[in-house]
Amino acid sequence: MNKKKLMALLLTGVMAASTVSVPVFAEEAEGGSSDTPLVIGQTNFSEKFSGLFHEAVPDQQIAENVGEYLFGSDRTGAIIYNGIEGETHEYNGTDYTYTGLSDVTVTEGEDETVYNFKLREGVTFSDGEPLTADDLIFTYYVLSDTDYDGNATFYSTNIKGMKNYRLNSTAADSITDEDVANTLADMPDEVAARVKDELIVPLLTSEYEWAQTAWEDYADAYGVTNGDEFFGMLYAADENYSVDGKDQDTIINEIADQYGKDYLALAAAYGDEAYFDEDAATIASEYLVEQKTAAGEGEEVANIEGIKKLGDYEVEVTTDGFEATTIYQLGVIVEPMHYYGDASLYDYDNNQFGFTRGDLSAVRDKSNQPLGAGPYKFVKYENKTVYMEANENYYKGAPKTKYLQWRETSDADKIAGVEQGTIDLSDPSGSKSAFDQIKSINGNDELNGDKIIVNATDNLGYGYIGLNANTINVGGEPGSDASKNLRKALTTVLAVYRDVAIDSYYGDAASVINYPISNTSWAAPQKSDADYQVAYSVDVDGNPLYTDDMTENTAGKRDCRSASCSEPTLWKIRLHTVYLLGTKCPLCFSL
Repeated sequence: MNKKKLMALLLTGVMAASTVSVPVFAEEAEGGSSDTPLVIGQTNFSEKFSGLFHEAVPDQQIAENVGEYLFGSDRTGAIIYNGIEGETHEYNGTDYTYTGLSDVTVTEGEDETVYNFKLREGVTFSDGEPLTADDLIFTYYVLSDTDYDGNATFYSTNIKGMKNYRLNSTAADSITDEDVANTLADMPDEVAARVKDELIVPLLTSEYEWAQTAWEDYADAYGVTNGDEFFGMLYAADENYSVDGKDQDTIINEIADQYGKDYLALAAAYGDEAYFDEDAATIASEYLVEQKTAAGEGEEVANIEGIKKLGDYEVEVTTDGFEATTIYQLGVIVEPMHYYGDASLYDYDNNQFGFTRGDLSAVRDKSNQPLGAGPYKFVKYENKTVYMEANENYYKGAPKTKYLQWRETSDADKIAGVEQGTIDLSDPSGSKSAFDQIKSINGNDELNGDKIIVNATDNLGYGYIGLNANTINVGGEPGSDASKNLRKALTTVLAVYRDVAIDSYYGDAASVINYPISNTSWAAPQKSDADYQVAYSVDVDGNPLYTDDMTENTAGKRDCRSASCSEPTLWKIRLHTVYLLGTKCPLCFSL
C-alpha cells in the first residue's frame, strides 16, 4: 500500500476543535501523478466559500486556496512586509524565502497610524482579469457595509471615518460610549422595539429551530419529550411557562415578551453575556444619530475618510491611534470586484464602490461559486465534494498537484478513510483513542508507519468548560454578583482537575491553558512572564489558594478570609435534576 499522509492535530485547551494549519496542496500521496487528484477528508461545508462570507473552517480553507491574502506571514506568524521582492527568514535552522501580494509599510504617528499597501503588478485572478487597487477598495467597502453579516470584524477597526460612514453622518463621531450606554439604560420606545425585533426575536427563532433537531440528545438529561418543551425549558424567563398547545410564533413571541427590553438576560441564558453588546450599541448609536439629524446636526457621509486609493496599485489606510491587532484585520483576501460586484457601479472618484450601498445580496449570492487570485480554481461542489484545479494564472506558478477534491468526511471516519484509501489526507481530532487506532493500523505501535504518516501540529484554538447561567445561579438572578461568585466557585473546583480530565481523554494530544488564547498565538502569556497565574488559583483578595507547603490533606480546608462571608446565605443550584444545597456563601464553596 502507498503511504498516505494524515494530519493529526494536537489540541490545546480543555476541549478544542481541529483545524488544518498547513497548505495541503503542497502534500501529495506517494506514487501518484500530477493528474491524480489529492483527496482531502474534511468536515461538513456550509457552502459559503468566498473570503468575504465563509463561516466554518472547512469553507475558509476553500476560500484560502481560491483567494490570495493581501500579505502573508512566515512559519512563526511574523508578517512579511516586503512581499514583492521577498524576505528570507530562518526557522529551526533553515532559511525560507517568502513572497507575497504586496509591500506593507506601517508609519506610527502621535495620534494616528498609516498603513500603506503597494500591490504587486501583473497579478491576475484565475479568469485572467488583473488584480488592482480597485479590488482591494471594493473588498474593504464590502466588509465595512452595514449589510455585511459575515464573520469578519473589519468594520470594528479604528479606521478614520469608519463610524461616520456606517452611521452615514458626520455627527456619529460626537457620540460617546457613555451616550450609548445611557441610551441602552433608558431604552426609549424606538430602541426597545428594534432590540426586540432585531435581537431578541431572531435569536429565539434560531434557538427554537435548533431545539427542534437537538432535543432528543438532551431528553434523558433534562426530562423533555419534544423540541418545544426543550426550548421553553432553556429560554422561558417564567419558570411556570407552558408551551402546550401553542404554535412556534406564539411560543417565541410570548417568551420574547417575558424578556421585554432585557436583552442582557437573554444573552445570559444563551451563555454569552456579551452576545448582543455590539449590535445593541449599533442600534443605540443609530437612534442617537437620528436624534441629532432631526435637530439639524451632521451631514451624510459618502466614503470612509481613512481608506484612500493612491494609484492603480496602491492603497493607504489611516487609523486613529495604534492597535497591534489592526494590521491583521487589514490583511484580507483581495476579492475580484468585476466578479462579486458590478463594474458599472464602481467609480472611486464619485464614491461608488462596486455595489449598492446597504445591499450586499448580489455579492452574497456568489459565495457558493468563488473566484480569486489564489493557487486553485473552484470547479464545483457536488455530492458533498468540492472539486478544484490548479490556477494556471497563479503569480507564484501553478501548483504541482493539479487537482484537489475536498470530500465531506465525519471525524469518526477520517482515520479509516486514509487507511482504506478513500481519502489521502485528513485532520482527525487528536485523542488517545485516535492515536491508538493509528498505531494499530501501522502495526508498529507508532504514529508513523508504512500505512499512515502523522504530522502533528498545534491547533490555533482552545476549548473551555461552560456553565449555564440560566440554571446555575442564586435566587433566579443569573447576572447578580452572588450568582457570578457561585459560578466562580464551581469553576475553581473544576479547574483543579483539568489536567486529570485532559489526560484521560486526550493524553499527549492536549495541554491545559490558563488564559483564553491558544498557546500557538504570539500574544499567549507564557509561564516565564512575571505576572503569569494559574486560572482560578487566588481568592477574592488575590491571595493564592494553593501554596508550596500545601498537601492533599490540607487543600480545601482553609478558612475564607473574605469579608463577604460575614452573612452566609442559603443557595441552590440545579445541575440537570440534581440539587445542591448549602449555607456557606457561594464564594467559599471551593475553599
